[in-house]
Amino acid sequence: VKIAGSGAVTRCADDDPFVGKVVSVDAKGKICGVAVRGTVTLPYSGSDPSPGYGQIVADGTGKVKIGATGPSRLILQVDAGAKELVILL
Repeated sequence: VKIAGSGAVTRCADDDPFVGKVVSVDAKGKICGVAVRGTVTLPYSGSDPSPGYGQIVADGTGKVKIGATGPSRLILQVDAGAKELVILL
């Protein structure tokens, strides 16, 4: 997700930098918890990234991908079979 306003987040569009991962949503779908620090496992699309520092951005479908620009993130683990990676936010 990305910041959408004071105290609000929204889904990222393709190539957007993201601030965190939604980890919980209330029963009414109005309030969510967002991980903005620590390690998170994320699904990815496109080319397989390599462990180490890399530019990771949203792909617009709820996954992430290697980007040409954006913040550098530490990629700790890549599971190419499951198309998931673990990064440090």
